[in-house]
Amino acid sequence: MENIRINRTSSGSVIRAGGPSLFLRLANNILLGLIFLLPIFFVPIFPISFQLGKSSLLIILTFLMVIFACVAILKEGKISVPKDPILISILSLPLIYLISALFSSSPRMSIFGYGLEADSFIMISVLALLVIFISLIFRTKDKLFSGYLFFFASFALVALFQLLRLVFGPEFLHLNVFGAPTSNLIGKWTDLGAFFGLAVILSLVSIEFLSLSKLFRGFLYTSLVVSLFFLAVVNFSLVWILLGLFAFVLFTYLFSFGPDGAQNRKTSVPALSVIILSIIFLLAGGVIGDYTSRVFNTGNIDARPSWASTIDVSKASLKESPILGAGPNRFVAEWIKNKPTNVNDTLFWNVDFSFGVGFLPSVFATVGILGAIIWASLLLFFGRLGWKTIIANKEDKLYSFLNLSSFLASLYLWLLILLYSPSLVMIALAFIFTGIFIASLSQSGIIKTLVLDMASSPKVSFLSVFLLILLSALSLFGAYVGGLNVASHVFFQKGVLAANAGDLGKSEALMVRAVNTHNNDIYLRTLADLQIAKINNLLGNQNLSADEARNQFQMILGSAVDSAKLAIDFNQTNYENWLALGRVYESVVPLQIAGAYEEAEKVYTVAGSLNPKSPITELYLARLDIANGNNAGARKHIGKALTIKNNYTEAIFLLSQIEVSEGNIDKAISSVETAAVIAPNDPIVFFNLGLLKYNDKDYDGAIPAFVRAVVLNNFYSNAKYFLGLSYEKEGRTNDAIAQFEDLAILNPGNPEVKLILDNLKAGRDPFSDARPPLDASPESRDELPIEE
Repeated sequence: MENIRINRTSSGSVIRAGGPSLFLRLANNILLGLIFLLPIFFVPIFPISFQLGKSSLLIILTFLMVIFACVAILKEGKISVPKDPILISILSLPLIYLISALFSSSPRMSIFGYGLEADSFIMISVLALLVIFISLIFRTKDKLFSGYLFFFASFALVALFQLLRLVFGPEFLHLNVFGAPTSNLIGKWTDLGAFFGLAVILSLVSIEFLSLSKLFRGFLYTSLVVSLFFLAVVNFSLVWILLGLFAFVLFTYLFSFGPDGAQNRKTSVPALSVIILSIIFLLAGGVIGDYTSRVFNTGNIDARPSWASTIDVSKASLKESPILGAGPNRFVAEWIKNKPTNVNDTLFWNVDFSFGVGFLPSVFATVGILGAIIWASLLLFFGRLGWKTIIANKEDKLYSFLNLSSFLASLYLWLLILLYSPSLVMIALAFIFTGIFIASLSQSGIIKTLVLDMASSPKVSFLSVFLLILLSALSLFGAYVGGLNVASHVFFQKGVLAANAGDLGKSEALMVRAVNTHNNDIYLRTLADLQIAKINNLLGNQNLSADEARNQFQMILGSAVDSAKLAIDFNQTNYENWLALGRVYESVVPLQIAGAYEEAEKVYTVAGSLNPKSPITELYLARLDIANGNNAGARKHIGKALTIKNNYTEAIFLLSQIEVSEGNIDKAISSVETAAVIAPNDPIVFFNLGLLKYNDKDYDGAIPAFVRAVVLNNFYSNAKYFLGLSYEKEGRTNDAIAQFEDLAILNPGNPEVKLILDNLKAGRDPFSDARPPLDASPESRDELPIEE
């Protein structure tokens, strides 16, 4: 070890003579590449979803960076560690998430999730590793500053990409991924606003605290203006509030002290401009937002639970498991069980939210009091370091800038995570800038540095080498698991495509490959549904002998039951898994197979106990009774469903089908007409009236009822659907086409809407060339054609 010398610079940083090793350079370059790629990366191939591509990139590059950094540390024999309790809090996060996951009702769901979600154990571990290793391998101010340069390079590409799409429309740069006008490189439309808010903060601080050339200064002013333009287009009020507060603090600081101390006070015009814009958009944001959404066709709804709903769900979860919570990635299960009943009166009654009002408030439900304490300690230690930064000596201007800018950027992102549930990109950036912040404080001497010499004693040497090799092995395993997750997702999506094309055999084979590659309950539920479709096809096959049909039926039915039961084994608290098993039994109830009805009723009841605030399971039980020839029992379940949600269109539709089957349609129409007089502004009533008249083949009478429903709710897809079919029945083809063109916009990718629209434009029957089950007329089905 004599050929390695430790030199302490005047700023307090620790560097190695002779420059960084090859492996350390590789780790640095991978980290810079991650900062650059994460905002802009996507896979333009349908089988890999947008968010899965992001999470896979984050996991694979982080683990590769960790492996190279561990090798570099092993070769150097020494490691410089920032000596601050914030690192203990960060290291404690994966530990508490793992313990909570192991005690949860679905450990695999909590550890891996469906697509490596941000709240899963594996992703929290990756984010913690990012902070730790950024603070270890970003050893000079040049590397820290490079992180900013790579971020701004990525920002420039994001801005250019979104600007081109705004100018030339959503079809430009579609790339098989960005179909909607609000599709973007970051995530949700509001996430794009949050990203540009971060760019505003970094641009403001850079303009005021750095002495730069005209070229770089011009770039920063351009970045500021472009970011504010996109913030105006997105118009996310939370970001305007945060930017207004940050700009006010920065303006006050500069006016009071100046960037170099009290002797150089200044009035910051950029900060003042941001304050004024924030006030304007907070006061008149609704009017401006309506205008920009019309101009750029970027209307957007940011739907998430309220603070009150989040607190109620968390309280209920903590009563059951106060210390460790329900488990990472399990907020959705707690929401389903404990959501407020008035949510059923909103458009989002059937949305299973993965987070509450914000990412951090949700941790009370997922990782309990212990997890919340760890998160709180992390934020408290972060705030303590921020205060140290503000009062620190400002001798080195570049380190002063790096300390302050990384603190403000991290603070903005942590507040965003506290008050909102952003996409993985923004959460990862919070951890990245926190790592840069800790590294900067370490190199500038604000945080003390502990130098560990692995050769100081045999015990230290053995333990250090063992831990580094173990961490490298776990990182390699993590990258491997991430790869398996991507591969299984590709098989699954290809299987869905094959099913939509009518090739059930190919679809089933691909689903089996997905399950065998990296299992989860979504794949198993889909596999069970495919096997139900195979049973239906088998029952309609007249070319098989009785023995062949019986043998195949028993084999497929057994496979369907096994698939659904495996889904339940994977996650017993997911009501959808129980519904999947119930659907299997229900599919053979009309065949009078002994025990099928009883088993279906039993598992549907379990599903109802897991999702007690939703009318869905009551509707399933009603359909089961209809399949068993018990319309009276079906009416009771429909009544219960309407008690839970009085405007439940699916239940009303099923009730109308019962009326038709029993010949009570005239009486039902008269009853609904009376309801329409009492409630003239209820679109559900008019939809029900139109539906009954449509089933009675009174298309001329159905049209005004559906028109009224659409006038009252212009987004009522099923009303538009039946209005279009009614127009077609009356020979008003152009009016029918207009309705289905609207439906194609409201429901992009819906195969039934596309089929009907293509047929209408070609002058054919709406269901010409349809495959099962679409070839059945909608009035003969027991489900609505479009999910609202």
